[in-house]
Amino acid sequence: MREAVAAAISSLNKCPYCVTVHTSLFASTGGNIRHLDEPAKLTAEISAAYEWAKKTLEPGAKNLQHPSVAPSDIPQIFGTAVVYHYLNRVISVFLGEVPVALPGMKSSLGQKMMRASFTFFGNRFANLDPQPGQFITPENKELPHQFSWAASNTHVAKGLAQFAWAAEQAGAEAVPKEVRALVLDHLSNWRGEHPPLSRQWLEDLVAPLNNQQKPAARLALLSARAAWQVDGSLIKDFRKITPGDKVLLQTVAWASFAAARHIAGWFPISQSREALESDHDQ
Repeated sequence: MREAVAAAISSLNKCPYCVTVHTSLFASTGGNIRHLDEPAKLTAEISAAYEWAKKTLEPGAKNLQHPSVAPSDIPQIFGTAVVYHYLNRVISVFLGEVPVALPGMKSSLGQKMMRASFTFFGNRFANLDPQPGQFITPENKELPHQFSWAASNTHVAKGLAQFAWAAEQAGAEAVPKEVRALVLDHLSNWRGEHPPLSRQWLEDLVAPLNNQQKPAARLALLSARAAWQVDGSLIKDFRKITPGDKVLLQTVAWASFAAARHIAGWFPISQSREALESDHDQ
């Protein structure tokens, strides 16, 4: 189910790199890539998770608000969606369109070859059984309200709380507070739509900032809203003000997580509460 969700989210975010990887990993676990858009040919559980994930950029969608996902599966399914709304953005900024950067890999044949390779080798990754509940920083962090649906699964909840803490630390360290305020204010009114092809909306938003802050604001806003549009000129302008890789990565990571966290706030929590009550009764 998680690989199907990852593939659906990656398609929404226009991340061909991630689509290739996760449709292949879906196949490596026994799924048929061709069936992802034919729900009748999927198991009920995978179909429910996949159809729900496809609506995660439509906050008012019926499928999003009333998923046919088992309550006990909600934390891991919703958590997977959050992770890939974040990762797709970061990968779109820093990596190319294909996982294997060789001539011809963007062609139809090249895509088939890559998928076959990832399907063959991906089975080992897809079936790893890591020990849950182990974190780099052992201290308990507060679970943001946008992730309330994760409360019934301790490991997922703690992981998301740690994730949120790390993202906020990166933002506080690297991103000017005026830029963070601008991005968060803009996202508060965002309903999942893609921005216009023209970047005039971007220029209008950064206009009140000073010239030192504008490159970071452009990069952060575009990373959050349409990471596939980040190009070399945007990165070059950012580096003129802030050379080096660390702050660049922190800026993109913070903005990507801000978008993912905002999206997570659209997910329903009623069914996850039912799961929590059920676990408590047992």
